[in-house]
Parts: sequence; C-alpha cells; structure tokens
Amino acid sequence: MDTDDDLPDELKGSKPQYVALARQSLDSEYMVTVGSGWKVKGGDNIVLRLDLLPTKWDGTILLARSKNNKFLAENPSTKGH
Repeated sequence: MDTDDDLPDELKGSKPQYVALARQSLDSEYMVTVGSGWKVKGGDNIVLRLDLLPTKWDGTILLARSKNNKFLAENPSTKGH
C-alpha cells in the first residue's frame, strides 16, 4: 500500500517505527519485508499493516525496530528494507 488512508489519524504522515519481516519460504533463511508497524501514543500497542504475505508461509512475523536496527544490519538476507 502506498497510502496511509487506512491508518488512524494520529499516525497518518508518520514514518513507521517497526518493520515486519517474514521468511520467504519455510526452508529459507531469506527474509522479506511484509509490512510496517507504528507504536500507538500513550500505550504499548502497535498498529501493524501487512502489505504482503509470502507463499508457503508458517505464520511467523519478526517485528523489528526499523531505524538503526542491529538485526537488519547483521542479516544482509533481509531484503526490502
């Protein structure tokens, strides 16, 4: 999705604080970006917007901080971020 029309008003126009990653397939170490996450003000909740899901997916999503993320820097197989 290229627009943030479906996000709550308080999140529109803001950059996501999290990136949602999933393995490309069950036997793959390759991870793809499948969505984004925004922390909701005044709480510990996160709004998660998924843009796609890999085929043969096991349902597991890694939700990682998107800025200065040590995991992303150390794992070059995470594409799309």
